[in-house]
Amino acid sequence: MTQQEMIDFVKRYFHGVDNADLEDIVETLTDDCVFTVETHGVKLQGVEEIEHMFLRLWGSHASVKHQDFVFVADPGQG
Repeated sequence: MTQQEMIDFVKRYFHGVDNADLEDIVETLTDDCVFTVETHGVKLQGVEEIEHMFLRLWGSHASVKHQDFVFVADPGQG
């Protein structure tokens, strides 16, 4: 992946999160993805668990917004 592809990938994920677009999010995950939120002690395994977490998130919040990113993408490090 190039630096720009990495940045676009992250933007796509957060666009999905902020717009309650599960399809956008799922397209950034692998079937065996492990999803962690270190600040909340959350560890989910697999797309189904992750989907349910986002459905709960969107159901309990009026909106979700991620902004003001500073990207540090290093294609050489994978």
